[in-house]
Amino acid sequence: MPPLASLASVTALELSSRSDRARLKSAVVAYYDFAWRVLRRFGLSSDEADDATQEVFAVLASKIAAVEPGAEKTYLFQTASRLASNVRRRRARLPVQAGDGELDAHPDPSPTPESLADANQRWRRLDELLARLPDDLRSVFILCEIESTTLAEAASMLEIPQGTVASRLRRARAQLLASMEVCSSESRKDEP
Repeated sequence: MPPLASLASVTALELSSRSDRARLKSAVVAYYDFAWRVLRRFGLSSDEADDATQEVFAVLASKIAAVEPGAEKTYLFQTASRLASNVRRRRARLPVQAGDGELDAHPDPSPTPESLADANQRWRRLDELLARLPDDLRSVFILCEIESTTLAEAASMLEIPQGTVASRLRRARAQLLASMEVCSSESRKDEP
C-alpha cells in the first residue's frame, strides 16, 4: 500500500477529467509497490526508489489520457526502467559520499535481527548480481522471476516477442548462475 503522502501528492495533480483521476488513483493503489520494487531491482537505493516512484506516477499522471486503459502496469514498468537508468547515470556523475551503503544495512526489524540480516545480505547479493546484467536481460529477469509475470505478460510489457522474452530469460539465468559460481569460488579463496 503506498504511503498516504505519496498517494495524495500524485492524485493532487491536475487531470483533465474525473475518469483520468479515477484511473490514476486506481493505478497508484494497485501498482505503487510494484513500481517501487522494480526501481529497487534496477539498482536504486530505498530512498532513490521512494523519490523515483513518485516521479513514475507523476509521469503517468501527465500522460494518462494517452495510456490505453489496462496498459497502466506496462507503462509504469517502462517508465520505471527509464527513470532508474537516468538515476544511475546521475549517481555515477556525483562524488561518492561516505555512508551511502550504510542506509540499507539497517532494515526495519520485524522477525529476528539474524534473519533480517541474512535476508538483507541475500537481497544485496541479488542486487549486485542484477547490476552485472545488461538492462534487456535484467528487465526480463525482474518481471518473470521476481515479479512472477508470465512470459506473455512480460512480452506485452516490454513490447517484444514472447520467444525473445524466453531467450533473454534463459541468458539472464545463465549469466546469473555463472556470476554466482564466480562469487562462490572467490569467497572460498578468502576463507582461512
